[in-house]
Amino acid sequence: HLTLRIRELVLLGGFSGHFKTTIARQTGAYAMGSGHKVGVCSLELTAEDIIEQFAEISATVSRPAEGYLKRWCDWADDKLVIYDRLDSIKPHDAIRMAIKFAQLGCRLIILDCLMMRGVCDDLEREREFVQTVKRVAAKFQVTIILVHHMKKPQGQEGEHAAPGKYQFNGSSHISNTPDTILVAWHDKRQAALRALS
Repeated sequence: HLTLRIRELVLLGGFSGHFKTTIARQTGAYAMGSGHKVGVCSLELTAEDIIEQFAEISATVSRPAEGYLKRWCDWADDKLVIYDRLDSIKPHDAIRMAIKFAQLGCRLIILDCLMMRGVCDDLEREREFVQTVKRVAAKFQVTIILVHHMKKPQGQEGEHAAPGKYQFNGSSHISNTPDTILVAWHDKRQAALRALS
């Protein structure tokens, strides 16, 4: 059981294809179901795709019926705010967007992912951005989930070995600054064995 606290920055990372975005969406859907407003900035998916993902998680089925989708959208109308843009944005724009989410009443803000915030080519800018996001969470009394990629898996085990906090892309500030770190890892060997049984 994990409880996310207000005023905190949560770093959520994992290898590509290990469901970190899905986990972020599940967390958001749970928060909405608990009566909290959620803000999502993806920059990789359209608003329609994000809505569909949230609705599927809430319905616990893929491709829920059209009637369910309409009812869910009506229900989520005042609970889900989406920043609808599909390219990278400057760090100060991302900060302003997070503040706007908070001002709109979002208690949980999901920034997916750090690579699209225009900071990963400069370690100092990366440090400043992560520290500023943490200050925004504290000042506006919200929880911010920052999704980030892990370095490419190395060694003989590759992605079959679970990564640790020091395997996030970028500088050590990324893993030293957040209040909570979550690492998503999908055991693909176990999944393949379960599929056979």
